Amino acid sequence: MKKVERRDAYAGFVTRAIAFIIDIVAMAIAIIVVIALLQAVLGFFTLYGLLGQRIVNSAQFQAIVSVAIIILGAAIAIGYPVGFWVMLGQTPGQWLLGVRIVRVTGKPLTVRRALLRYLGYWLSAIPLGLGFLWVLVDDRRQGWHDKLAGTYVIYDSRSAYRHRVPA
Repeated sequence: MKKVERRDAYAGFVTRAIAFIIDIVAMAIAIIVVIALLQAVLGFFTLYGLLGQRIVNSAQFQAIVSVAIIILGAAIAIGYPVGFWVMLGQTPGQWLLGVRIVRVTGKPLTVRRALLRYLGYWLSAIPLGLGFLWVLVDDRRQGWHDKLAGTYVIYDSRSAYRHRVPA
């Protein structure tokens, strides 16, 4: 893959923001489904007497369930973007909006590079979202997380939404 040369091939702020919102909604739904399944399993074991009410209502058991929910939620929040970036180069939200992530070198994203980009999301968000807003002023439309990970977000003709980049 060649490096992106034309400014208009880099994905803009609004497109990226909408893709991000779509992915946040998808992750929230996944977390809700996981919690509902966990509650259903616990309800099943409680209903059939495999777990007694004393155990289910104990503070220790509730703490274990809470920690499990936090771990599963974190796994989804980290695994969803990182997994899709590494496997496909784009999350479902990015696919729907017709953008994908590429490395500056043209090589595919590695797990390490994707985790670095994910960490960069937090660094971009902390100072009032300035790292995300940086996309508006950068020549290559890179946020701080992109600069940290050495990535670009570009329009992708293979995605669901076929963005036409002028020649």
